[in-house]
Amino acid sequence: MNADTFVQKLEGDIVVFTGDAGICGGARVALVTDSGDEYAIAPKGAGADLAELLSARVAVSCEIRSTEGDAACIQVRSYTLLDEFPDE
Repeated sequence: MNADTFVQKLEGDIVVFTGDAGICGGARVALVTDSGDEYAIAPKGAGADLAELLSARVAVSCEIRSTEGDAACIQVRSYTLLDEFPDE
């Protein structure tokens, strides 16, 4: 683990990632916190599962990796689904 990486707990909603997927190994989804911060989710480990949970509210334990500019990438270690999907 380098100085720019640390474990943290975040909570927010899973959304489609519209930024540069190259910053996070091909990220397709992101976590948006209540404060509006967006974190691209690396598509490996527990993060790969989150691509199937669009619009879900989750709590994640993750490593935050600093990247260039305002973009940030997270490696999700584990997550908890905080709400149920509405009946369709």
